[in-house]
Amino acid sequence: MTHSTQYLYDIDPTVLADMQYKQALEHKIASANLLLAELLIPHYEIRDYERITDVHRAIKFNQSLLSELKEPN
Repeated sequence: MTHSTQYLYDIDPTVLADMQYKQALEHKIASANLLLAELLIPHYEIRDYERITDVHRAIKFNQSLLSELKEPN
């Protein structure tokens, strides 16, 4: 399922438009971590576990893209 930048990172996608690729990935990871911390605040009975899972997957995906940039050719 495709999710919006707002849903996964809680940022406006236009913020990423002027960034270089590596900088955008780092910003998305940082934003997603902040959002994840917010999503974990409510009591466990009322947490949005589906969104928490989606945000966690987005973090892992962006980390893998970032690690590809660091690997030597």
